[in-house]
Amino acid sequence: QIAHKQPMSIFGDGEQVRAFSYIDDVAPVISRGPLVPAARNEVFNVGGDIPYTVNELSAEIRSALGALDHPVANHPARLEVVVAVSNHDKIREVFQPPEPIDLKEGLKRTVEWYRSRGKFLSPVEFENVEIKEKMPQSWLRD
Repeated sequence: QIAHKQPMSIFGDGEQVRAFSYIDDVAPVISRGPLVPAARNEVFNVGGDIPYTVNELSAEIRSALGALDHPVANHPARLEVVVAVSNHDKIREVFQPPEPIDLKEGLKRTVEWYRSRGKFLSPVEFENVEIKEKMPQSWLRD
């Protein structure tokens, strides 16, 4: 949204808590899952360990993009879990992954990727979706 000169969307007050992860931390674990005997028939939580509010994420994104004063648009809250953070001890025990990339470094790498390749992508719009039945209201545009 920043790249397209639109306010950043936050639903509700932005105090929802999540643990964000960098793709290079989760993709290798997911792809190795079928190859690790100790992982067979097991369930794992894959993701980040450090909780952040959506407001904190918004500030970090604006910082990473050099757009500290970029506007934020708070939309009505959606029905969602307020705190969604899981335990990853089992992942560490079975897969022994390297230390995860922290949020600032992950955002820095993502911005570098975007500036070199991603800027050529267009935002996804849903106006041409044929079946809107049961689509979440927040995905529909007025």
